Parts: sequence; C-alpha cells; structure tokens
Amino acid sequence: MIEIIRKSFLVVIVLSLASAVEVMAQEKLTGIVIGTTPSINYDKMDSTRTENTLDMAFDGHTSTFFAAYQKNNAWVGLDLGKPHIITRVGACPRNHKKDGPKRQCLAVIEGANSPDFSDAVPLQMFHEYGVISQITYLDVNVSRGFRYVRYVGPNNSGCNIGELEFYGYPGEGDDSHFYQLTNLPTVVISTEGAEEPYDKEHNLNCFISVISEDGKRLVCDTGKVRLRGNSSLHFPKKPYRIKFDSKHRPLADCPAKDKKWTLVANYDDKTLMRNLLAFRLSQYLGFEYTPYGQPVDVIVNGEYKGNFQLCDQIEPGKGRVPIDKDVAGSYLVEVDKYAPAEPELSQFSARMTIPVSIKFPDSDDITEEEHNAIVDAFNVLTLSVNKIKDGDYTSYLDNLDIESFLRYVLMGEFTANPDTYYSIYMYKNPADTHWMVGPVWDYNLAFDNDTRLFPTHDIQNYIYNYLYTQKISMAGQIGTFVSRIMNEDPATAQRLSNVWTKARNYGLNAENLNAFVDSLAQVLYASQELNFKRWDLLNSKVFNNPQALGTYETEVDVLHQYIDERVDFLDEKIGLSTGMNSQMSSTLGQNSLYDLQGRIINQPYIKSTPGIYIQGRRKLIHK
Repeated sequence: MIEIIRKSFLVVIVLSLASAVEVMAQEKLTGIVIGTTPSINYDKMDSTRTENTLDMAFDGHTSTFFAAYQKNNAWVGLDLGKPHIITRVGACPRNHKKDGPKRQCLAVIEGANSPDFSDAVPLQMFHEYGVISQITYLDVNVSRGFRYVRYVGPNNSGCNIGELEFYGYPGEGDDSHFYQLTNLPTVVISTEGAEEPYDKEHNLNCFISVISEDGKRLVCDTGKVRLRGNSSLHFPKKPYRIKFDSKHRPLADCPAKDKKWTLVANYDDKTLMRNLLAFRLSQYLGFEYTPYGQPVDVIVNGEYKGNFQLCDQIEPGKGRVPIDKDVAGSYLVEVDKYAPAEPELSQFSARMTIPVSIKFPDSDDITEEEHNAIVDAFNVLTLSVNKIKDGDYTSYLDNLDIESFLRYVLMGEFTANPDTYYSIYMYKNPADTHWMVGPVWDYNLAFDNDTRLFPTHDIQNYIYNYLYTQKISMAGQIGTFVSRIMNEDPATAQRLSNVWTKARNYGLNAENLNAFVDSLAQVLYASQELNFKRWDLLNSKVFNNPQALGTYETEVDVLHQYIDERVDFLDEKIGLSTGMNSQMSSTLGQNSLYDLQGRIINQPYIKSTPGIYIQGRRKLIHK
C-alpha cells in the first residue's frame, strides 16, 4: 500500500511539473520595445516619432498600430533581457480594410542573440492574410533560446501591425531543432547594417545560416554576399552569390565542400525547375561534371525573398569542375558575350572573333604569362577548327574533346535554350591537349520559355543552325566555330548519333524525364505557393516569356508536353546508332526511384543513400 501511495505521489509530482512547464510555455513575454524608426504619419505622409510608434504594437489594442516610415526591412520586436525559448507568437494586422490583412502575409518572425540581429534565424512565418481585430497565433518549435525577437514586415509593407505577442519561458536551449519555411531548406542571410546587396562587384559582410533536414541540421558562418548574373541582375527578384568564410557543405548531399555558392532566382521561369531539369539531362548525357542544384527558400535581413536554387559556383575543385587548381596549366574559360566587360587579363578575343572570359585563374591571381598561355592554347583550338573548311577533319580532334562538344550541342537541341551559344564553359587540364566543353549552366529560358524560339516544335531545323542563321544570341562568331564542326565535318552526324544513342540507353526518355518533373513539382509545391505570393507573376509575361498561363500546374504541364514531343523529334532528326544497343526501355521511369532533389537513384552513376525517395510514375500535382 505504501509503495502504491509513493508511486501515485510521484505521478502527481510529474503531472504538476508538466503543467508548470505548460504554464511557462504560455507566459506572455515582455521587454524593451525595439524596432525601425521613425514611424509614418499617414495623414501627412511624413516621418514622425509621436504617431503610429513601435509601442503601439504592444499596447493591447488592435485598433492602434505601428507603421514604419521605411517601406522595406522594417520591423518591431522585444529585447527580453535574457534568452527565452519562444513557444508561440501572435499578430494582428493594421486596422485598414484594403491593405491591413495582406501586409501580414509573408511576415517573418525571427530570434537572435545579437542586438543587430546579425545571427537571426526564423521562428515562424505568416503564410496567409491576417484578420482585422483578430490575433492569429502560430506555434513555434525552435529549441534555441533568444534574447531578441522581432516581427519583420513583408516587402513594401512598412511593417504595419496592430498587435504583436510573444510567449515562452527563460532558457538558453540548444541547437537540436530549427524552423524551415517549407519542406525545402531555408537559407538566411543577414548583412552588416541590414544593407541590401546592390551589385556584383561589392561584397557585403554577412552571417549565413542554412537550415535543412526538417530543422535538424544547421550550417552557419560569417561570410560575404553580393549580387550575380547578367540579365537576371536587373530583375526585381535578385540572384545572389554567397561566400562562407570557411568551407562548408551547406546541405548534406552537396558533393563539394567549399566557400562559394550561388542562389539562382529563376524569376522568369515560372516552373522554378528548368535549370534542375537541364542538370538532370546533363547527367543522362554523361557530362564529366554536372553542377549541384537544390531548391531552397531564402530570407535576406528578415525579409522573405522567395524560392531560389542553391547551386555550385562554377569553379575548379573537388566535386566541381574537374581540374586541379593547384597545378599550373589548369584553365577554365567561358565563351561569353559579356567577356569584354571583364578586367583586361581576364578576357580576350580569340581567333574567329570569339569573346572569351577567363574564370580560372581568377582575376585576383592571374598573371600576364598565364593570360598569354590561355590565349595561345585557345587559339590553337580555334585555328584547328577553322581548318575544317579546307578539308582537314582531324587536326581539331587533337584539341577538342569531341564527345563533350557533341553532348553540349545535344543539350542545346533538346532544351532549345536560346542562350546555348551565348555562354559556353570550357576547361583544360595541363596534361591533356583537349579542351572539354561544359559544364551546362543557365537554362531558365529553355524548354519553350523564350519568344525567340517559341514554339520550338515549329522549328524543323537544328537549333544551332536556326540560331546561327537568324543571328540570335550568339557570343561573337562562335556560330561559325560550331557550324564548321556540325555542317562541314562528314563524320559529325555519326558521332552525334552515337552520343545520343548512348544517352538513350542510359535512360534518357520521356517517361524518366516526366517522372523527374513530377517529383520536383511535388517537392516544390509549398514553396512555389509562397514564391508567387511574393512575386505575383503567374498571369504576367516576364522578360522573354512567350505566354503566361495563370497557374503553376499549367506551367509545369508545358514541360511535360515539350518533353514528349522533343524526344521523338530528336530520335527522328538524329537517328539511333545501329552499331550500338539501341533498344530503348519504355518502362524505365515507371518503377524508378528519385530522391527529394529529384535525382534518379537506380542509374549506375548515381549512388543510392538511405533516405526518403519518390517512386517515378507520371502523376498529377496535388497539395
């Protein structure tokens, strides 16, 4: 009997402790009000320090509100005095029927232990419109304790908020769990002074955090961030290049452990997956190196920026471009329309008037001797290709890896990328006389997404010929270089057929590619919904878009229709090599497995690892 009483007593104690923790978890927190000043006086549309002030967000009245004079990156929060585990947050929009509710949608809640929020990580995000005079509550499941907490208003909102509440209890916590905006990894960038990156020349000091694996993995470090890109640089949704101060694998499956990474915005690609589809095609075609790519959600200085693609920086290194940067004579170049804008030692005009930028050695390290050696080596290649017009069909084969060149041509033919010959990466090892063509890069305008080629299936010619004859998107006279090989060497047709047939035998077929598209659409679905709330583009033509179809599903279906037609077209146009095993399996995608990045895992050149996989059958997108 005594033992029973003792056990009952212990149970009561345990239940009491659990109740106490629950009470602490629901305690409404107070502290020093902090945030963006000055406020705005809407009657005069002028700055003020006496109206709509920060404290209005914590006065207990939903009829009053805080509104910053600053439209973007505006925020309001609390200094709690010491770290607290945050368990819940509530917010009510400004009492304004037209703008109030929508200005709460995509607001980000952050926690930090530095007063400037340089080490901030997200705690929650409001995915929907707010309700006037009603506080919307969200549970928080982040294990770290934070002294500073804040609500960051979405883009162009001035952080209009009627009421804000934080709940939690004191504690340092631990780093066992963090918050992701969706099922995708979340990348958080906080710059010094909350300065927005503004060009691709100036690097801003920043703190970078990458949260993945359902919040169980955090990679964070100081680093640098700047803008990147050419045409994309001028879009409202900016692409970024980040550089950690130390080498990292930001995500566990990254082949490279490195400092530099890119965040591709895909602003003009409403499927948000054309580059990833091109990378998958690159793998099927057997390129020596295909860049790593993974869709992610991005926050910069507390503001949600949308869905991006975390990618390798195109540079030499283990898991990247396969040249040894520690050995003299290793070169990486880009045939590039923009080459003349590069520093003098990092660009040149090759024979046949081909503009070339030197990517490695980079502009900070390259010497005049290295520059001259690269110019000489590249001109040996162009001179040998030009000899084809005189009937010399063998010299250029000593200087160009013909299979990698033909793989690149096939990438252009399959994807109908108008920028195929606008930008071409090539690299060379010192022990080899051959220039390799690749890796592939920049396919946001491909797969029927550009007015200059749309609709692709009306073009019965090869894409390289069409681009060349129509003088579309060519870097200098690279079209002549390509045409010499493709149209004047009689052996090219059979070589092209051999490369195409090999890829078809490795599983390049409509079923596999469509299954890959569907797997990506599933993985992207939650993120794309947020992205198109932030960037209302589905009903608008952006840049060279030939059409705007209004929904994500219909945009993705364009890829399905394109793939179905393109495989058949190229089979007929190129022909399958009869000297090789050309029996194609029509069922290869039905039972294939894909990882959450969308990569097929039962092909011989991709390792299978434990994890969650998607069976590759054609299926409809659903929430």
